[in-house]
Amino acid sequence: MLESVCRNGIHLIEAPSLEIELGVRAVFTCRDGGVSRGPFSSLNLSYNVGDSRSDVTSNRNHLQEAMGIALSNWVFCRQVHGVTATVVGPLQVGRGSTDFSSAIPRCDSLVTRLERVPLAVLTADCAPVIMVAPGGNAVSVAHVGWRGALAGVVTVALDKLTGIVCCPPGGVIALIGPHIGPCCLEVGEEVAERFELRFGDEVIVGRPPAVAVDLGAACRRELEAAGVMSGNIFDTDICTRCDGSYFSYRGYSGTTGRQAGLVAITRYPG
Repeated sequence: MLESVCRNGIHLIEAPSLEIELGVRAVFTCRDGGVSRGPFSSLNLSYNVGDSRSDVTSNRNHLQEAMGIALSNWVFCRQVHGVTATVVGPLQVGRGSTDFSSAIPRCDSLVTRLERVPLAVLTADCAPVIMVAPGGNAVSVAHVGWRGALAGVVTVALDKLTGIVCCPPGGVIALIGPHIGPCCLEVGEEVAERFELRFGDEVIVGRPPAVAVDLGAACRRELEAAGVMSGNIFDTDICTRCDGSYFSYRGYSGTTGRQAGLVAITRYPG
């Protein structure tokens, strides 16, 4: 389902079968292929981390060429590790595409039925989770950190997606992008206990005081519990802290750029 490709000098992870079969483009970026420097080198896509505004704009324009969809159509949100899902309609198109201030506020997932309107979340250890409705007539992307996972952001986004097209969740396709792995996501005992209570002991790695959680497995468990078929869930299984091709908040002590998870309907069904 997921393949590594290079477009316009940018290395991406894509799901080509989704575009062929459903007319949906799903993309996860890495940190290579841009113009940003220092800790933001080089394809930083966030205006809100201290990078040069002009460099971020150049990076987004470069990615726009690789995506083949005008940046003026892209939609971003101001993520807060919450659960709010926003349905993107014509009035929201373009929000956050060229600045941070216009991004949809206090929101961690986006859903749309609009054609050629890429939805984006920005991450640097958190998981970008893309969901595609059966038939490809609606798409969603969610920003999932450990707080959002515990709060149920995946279920909220899935419910919003299936609700706008009135479909059961079983046929939804879910893609879990690069995120910090269980090898590196060490948490306190209280957080680990909450993860075990919500998702089961299989998402817990190690023992106190060195206990970690498996964020990808937690996302998968949440999707399955909500009704998504296990065979429709795909994880890149890339740890953003271990793999130097990605930005990592923990790996760079908080000063780093952001990669993106993007999804767009490129060819409306029928």
